[in-house]
Amino acid sequence: MAPGLIGLELTDRCDLACAHCLRAVVPPHAQRARDLPLALVRRIVEQARELGMAHVGLTGGEPMLHPQFLQVIDCIIDAGLTYHFLSNGLGLPGFIPRWLARPERRAKLRDICVSMDGATEASHDQIRGRGTFRRTLAGIAVLRATGIPFSVLMCVNRVNRHEIDQMGLLAHHLGARQLCLTHFLPNGRPHATQDLDLTVDERHEVESVIKRLMHAMRFQISMGEGYYTPVTDHPCATVAGRAVNVDPSGHLTFCCELSNFYGDHRPPETRQDFVADLSQVALAEALRRQEAAIDRFRAERLAEEAAGLRTEDDRFACRYCVRHFGKPEREVVSIRRVADRH
Repeated sequence: MAPGLIGLELTDRCDLACAHCLRAVVPPHAQRARDLPLALVRRIVEQARELGMAHVGLTGGEPMLHPQFLQVIDCIIDAGLTYHFLSNGLGLPGFIPRWLARPERRAKLRDICVSMDGATEASHDQIRGRGTFRRTLAGIAVLRATGIPFSVLMCVNRVNRHEIDQMGLLAHHLGARQLCLTHFLPNGRPHATQDLDLTVDERHEVESVIKRLMHAMRFQISMGEGYYTPVTDHPCATVAGRAVNVDPSGHLTFCCELSNFYGDHRPPETRQDFVADLSQVALAEALRRQEAAIDRFRAERLAEEAAGLRTEDDRFACRYCVRHFGKPEREVVSIRRVADRH
């Protein structure tokens, strides 16, 4: 059975360089920028429809910076699929009027997920850059004024962990459908891990706060993948076969959290999370390769557990995968694990 969602990283262009970002993003006009070609998008979407997939998630970078973003959306809706996209919100005031020109774009939209990394200007701007808090709020104001459904995503870290309750209230008052909270992951950016990362104990405390907030508010709050779980064979969206990811080069990769990782300069085909080049193979064949990759991963994870090699840090599922797939800052993560045990 085919996954229900296919995620497309449309571009590695971004107008921000957030401290916590996993991606190797580039400035909007950089010559080395990668954009998923429209012809390949169309082919992938048509094959996804034929396989019974129903929904497309659009990410980046900043997806609105893809030179043909509206045409990408039109490919999706012409194929009869629904979609959502993630955004930093800065370009929404200029984008929404053009997007509204075709009613079907709105009819097929499930949600626009806007990233906010602080309930206050000081916290948000410390992570995302000076002036971004107000610009993001301006983008959200356009969504609310036009009745477009949106959610808010916050990456919890050392800077903003004390604002979880405030963020719940802020997202609710802004008119969001839900607030999703995720953990920071070591990302290879200078000083990011030492400045933003939480210890194992602090992450447990954060999850307790989130769970309490879930019960206290009459507003949907969720925890994104990467939360603590004692289950070794944890069925995240990738392992359970519910979602697949395509990077800006058209490569199907093991997971969106591992894709286009900052500081990973290895050729794509040599990375453990590379599955297939969709410009060379059909999506159906790529999905078969993905299933085989998932089977190998599950066996390796269970073997590590049996050998006593998994730590408490690995119980936060995405952190285990960052280590397992050889992504950057493994040494820093190991140092923090040792500190957590003492």
